[in-house]
Amino acid sequence: MNKKRIYLSGITILSVLLTACQMNPSKNMVVSKNDGSFDISIVESASANHNANDMQSVSHTKIFSATDHSVNFEIDIDAIIAERNMPVVEVAPHYITESEAKNIATILLGDTIFYEKDTLLSRDEIQQCVSRWSRLTSVDAMRELFSTADDITIAWHIDRIKANIKTYTMAFESAPEENPHNPCDWTYKKDSYYSDPQHQEHSADNDSIQATAHVDNIPYVFSVSTRNGNDYKLNSVFVYPREINMYDNAIYTARLCRTSKPTNEQIADIRLMAESMLKQMNIGQWDIDQCYLETNSKNEHIVHINAVPVLNGVSALRLPQLDNLKSQETFASNYYLTNVSFNFSPNGDLLFFELQSPIDICSVINDNVSVLPFTDLMNRVEEVLSHSDIYAYDFNDIVDICKSESIDLGCSVSAKHLDYNLIRVKKPNTDNNYYYVPGYLLSGNIEFYNKATGDVFCNREDTILLAINAVDGTIINQ
Repeated sequence: MNKKRIYLSGITILSVLLTACQMNPSKNMVVSKNDGSFDISIVESASANHNANDMQSVSHTKIFSATDHSVNFEIDIDAIIAERNMPVVEVAPHYITESEAKNIATILLGDTIFYEKDTLLSRDEIQQCVSRWSRLTSVDAMRELFSTADDITIAWHIDRIKANIKTYTMAFESAPEENPHNPCDWTYKKDSYYSDPQHQEHSADNDSIQATAHVDNIPYVFSVSTRNGNDYKLNSVFVYPREINMYDNAIYTARLCRTSKPTNEQIADIRLMAESMLKQMNIGQWDIDQCYLETNSKNEHIVHINAVPVLNGVSALRLPQLDNLKSQETFASNYYLTNVSFNFSPNGDLLFFELQSPIDICSVINDNVSVLPFTDLMNRVEEVLSHSDIYAYDFNDIVDICKSESIDLGCSVSAKHLDYNLIRVKKPNTDNNYYYVPGYLLSGNIEFYNKATGDVFCNREDTILLAINAVDGTIINQ
């Protein structure tokens, strides 16, 4: 079928569809089992050993439809993947200690003074805020900060920043002259301690250390949270410039990132710096799997560096982060996927840091587990996909929207990319431990179109379609 892309003018439904297409498709095609066979499979070793750098070429091509004919599939895989020994590794959450929190803060922000985060501002801090914001009271200055804003929006921003200046100028008289902040004592308190002016703590909250520090005249927030509850587990660290109002982050980003475009050598140096920071933290092994430059519409250059855990010499695959830690489904996770993210300016200034869900290795169950033949796994993929329907790929109720408009909606799924490494699965009958097992990640494009006219409503490229456990062929539900 020849399809043509159609535009927004005059077609109300497209505005809804195009907005909806920014979301990930739901995963309703989960197949798992808890009959004990997986526990047997993971101790069966492969018959051959491989070198760490061995590679293999794999290919698979097939065109088919869902059993209810609501989705057309095309699998066209031609990839080179690792043929190394693949392990099965049991892990548990690593609970960040108070001393580790202090060490991470110092590694990221340097040997500066950290204070307990609170809502108070000294006179000096208020003066800094007013001075920073006063530069934005003209149309030209505000337009430079928000280059794409229209005149009405610019005027609204100026009114808002002037109101902020007035409020904080009035607060100056009653603000303390001396520094009102207590030095950070690096002990865990409940989240509510930092948000409640009376520092009352609620027992159900996460344990937290929240601190502030100044680096090169930029105030930063350091926040670490930990939780070991029956409902969910949590270990996370965030670092970012402190925002007193909605303009601060834009001001800091403009100051640090509106530079000349960084060279490849600069980006490589920033990557080495991130690697060094991770090693100094001494919380697991990491592989930087993403390092790229983003240049936004305001000509701000931001270097993104992301890392995944390494287990027994093999990296984990990158998967979308979980959005629900309290799911009651049998195989659902209650611990975020392990990940590290850095954002840097071209000169290496830290803009953002996130450490999520560090892990400890409990044991290597098998350092060379037997996996199913590639053809068998692809046949399993075909079986699972064919039994899915159009709702499995739905973007924010697109299917029902089109039904309400009497549109005969078609869906095409094209799977053309395959990754092979370790994927986390929940250890059966426990809420505390997980396995990392070899698995394939299949990704591709999803397209929705009008069957009658061929008009394409929307599509999403390079989206994950399915993750499959290479040991037993079960579909992995995160």
